[in-house]
Amino acid sequence: MNIVVLTAALSSLNYGLYLTGRILRSMSMGGSAPKYMNKINDNGIPYAGILTTISIYFIGVIFNYYIPSIIFNIALNIASLGILSSWIFIILCQIKLRSKINKVKENKIYFRLTGSPYTSWMTLFF
Repeated sequence: MNIVVLTAALSSLNYGLYLTGRILRSMSMGGSAPKYMNKINDNGIPYAGILTTISIYFIGVIFNYYIPSIIFNIALNIASLGILSSWIFIILCQIKLRSKINKVKENKIYFRLTGSPYTSWMTLFF
């Protein structure tokens, strides 16, 4: 069972490393990340983003070794904050979109959620 869990964890880390390297390169090309993240090797591997991600992984391992309970709570809180803020922005965008559509007479909404827009505000408040 330990081998299965370890394999799954390593697979997840490998996927995260691959994805983060590509995203950092893409963000660098768009000007949203430092320019050095744009570097790739001859095989097209974004090594600058991957090395940066590995460095952050390593810092996390060191923190986890010395203060495991504190660093776990910090990581959990950051992840929760990210998820919560994403949903808040989705709801705010939906409220703004509906209000702009309602101002234009030609674009009528044929599918309307029961209780809209009050349900969106209640969800946001919750």
